Amino acid sequence: MRYILTVVLLLSAGTGVFADEPDRFEVIKAELGQAACTEIAFLSIIESDIFDRVDTAVGSAYIAADNRYWIELGADEYLSTGEKLYSYSRRHAQVTVERLPPGYERSTEISFIINLDEFFKTVIIQPDSAYRLYRRTDDVVGLPDSLTVFLNDDGKTLDRIEYFDVNEELNRIVFERIEPQDSCTVDRFEPSFPDSVDVIEMP
Repeated sequence: MRYILTVVLLLSAGTGVFADEPDRFEVIKAELGQAACTEIAFLSIIESDIFDRVDTAVGSAYIAADNRYWIELGADEYLSTGEKLYSYSRRHAQVTVERLPPGYERSTEISFIINLDEFFKTVIIQPDSAYRLYRRTDDVVGLPDSLTVFLNDDGKTLDRIEYFDVNEELNRIVFERIEPQDSCTVDRFEPSFPDSVDVIEMP
């Protein structure tokens, strides 16, 4: 009996049952929050029951700790310099420029990913695997009210995020690559659009 108990204790210690280790999601959130910039490659998948269709777009993002970001999604591009938000549509050859008042934050696509603890309260569904996040602030425009986060099988990085948007369509963001970085490439946050585009300045 003593031998069996010893084996059980050893196995439990090896699987981390009794180990004082942080949940893997907490580690990932800390890594994203501490990075100067984070580069991301992802797929955006939107399922509509009303129109019975699935839209998929390839995306890239470059997000800074100070809330500047550049996001490309399909034929659209979003750039936040911290003072202005540029929304570029290649299809319409048009750039919309919106001035951001001091302290004003707008989330576009996945720009919220580096500040999950600031924007959401986390509830564990399955440790090191699945989590439910609930919005904790109304100060940021464009955030989903809640979302579900899944980790990869190895628990070392994000696999995907799922949430319903204002149209009750299921949004899936599937991460292909996430690279936190110690420094930022400054020119990634400088506006650079074709001279031929129409520029619309929002009041």
